[in-house]
Amino acid sequence: MRENGLVKAIKNSVGESDDELVFEGRVFQYASTSSAKFIASLILVPWALDFLVHDYVLMPFLDRYVKTVVLAAELLDVRRHQKLEMMKTLKVENARLHLEVEIGIILKQAGWL
Repeated sequence: MRENGLVKAIKNSVGESDDELVFEGRVFQYASTSSAKFIASLILVPWALDFLVHDYVLMPFLDRYVKTVVLAAELLDVRRHQKLEMMKTLKVENARLHLEVEIGIILKQAGWL
């Protein structure tokens, strides 16, 4: 009986209890998952926005700007070699898009999509 009293006294003086450890474990697990989700959102959200802006805003604008508004490009002091570089970039992006579409069609016909 004295041993039980001594063990209880030591536990009380140290302040450890099984309920507190379980609660601390749950708090740590919640904090870890919350931090992981936050860090993942810090990486994935800007990456997705960059992709969307590049493909759906910047490239169509550059395509229309270079092809149809040649005089405006000259007024804004875009040099000939810069326009040629833009056209080259547009052609590469266009070819990449067509390749992705062809791959998608092949995969769909094969039943993979």
